[in-house]
Amino acid sequence: MGATGSDGPRAALCTIATDVLNGTLDESFALHVDSALGHGAGMAQVRAVLVLVAEFGIAKAWQAYRALESLGGGAH
Repeated sequence: MGATGSDGPRAALCTIATDVLNGTLDESFALHVDSALGHGAGMAQVRAVLVLVAEFGIAKAWQAYRALESLGGGAH
C-alpha cells in the first residue's frame, strides 16, 4: 500500500527509523519528520521512533534526538 490514508503516518515514521539507522540526519531526516507530521503523526510518535531504534544503536538515536531538537521537536 502507498503512503496514503492510515498507512501514511506509519510509512513516514518508518522512514525516520531508516534515517536514524543509516545516519542520514540532514535534509532527508527533516523531510521525513515533516512528512510524518503532515500525515498526522504527533511529535510524541516521532520521539517514540527514536526510543525504539535506540535498541539497535543508542549513539545513532541520540544524534537523531539532537537533530530533532534542532528542528524544534525536542522534549516538550
